[in-house]
Amino acid sequence: MGTVFVRRFAALGVAAALVVGIASSATSNAAPPSLPPGSVVTCSQISGAISLRPGIGLTGTATAVKWNLKAVANNCTLPPSSAGTVFANIAGAIVKGSGYFLGGNTCAAAAVAANWGASTMKVQWISVPPVAATTYSAVAAGAFNAPTTIDATGITHDRNNVGPTPVQLQLGGDWTTASAAQLATDCSGAAPNTRTLIFQTPATSSTHNPAFVASI
Repeated sequence: MGTVFVRRFAALGVAAALVVGIASSATSNAAPPSLPPGSVVTCSQISGAISLRPGIGLTGTATAVKWNLKAVANNCTLPPSSAGTVFANIAGAIVKGSGYFLGGNTCAAAAVAANWGASTMKVQWISVPPVAATTYSAVAAGAFNAPTTIDATGITHDRNNVGPTPVQLQLGGDWTTASAAQLATDCSGAAPNTRTLIFQTPATSSTHNPAFVASI
């Protein structure tokens, strides 16, 4: 009788372990939650690149420029909610996006915020626990705010969004020395067929601050 009881107890233990294991696996495979509306993630450091096709110059031949941007932001913070809870510890963000600006492939056109649009941006969060990526949907020309520019010293993107959430994405950086020199050459002559410019964390006094702010 005692042996039968022990065997039954052991079987129940195995069954319970299987149930816990299955539940744990289901939890680990669940999609991560999105940042709640009202969240604001700020990162003080950024590095990245923007590719322009065609490139920009003093004179150009195209009516629009296709751009692709990739960047990594780090040293990030997500303040606690009004209830004092921290949704996630966000260490960094990987930003990828593309779009167009109108007005021609000239340095003058690239400096005008109203020319920027048709942009989709995706932010993948480096966080514990994991957080779902945030997508800023395509917007028409004019959805970029006034600070948006490519100028002699760097880049600023400040854009709104379609829909109630997320709300706004801001990022900026100063050109590396090599990219600043290359752009100066381009902007004094004919536009190249393509150009990739590298940017980095803006200096404290830079007009291209903030480095990264995502408002959800």
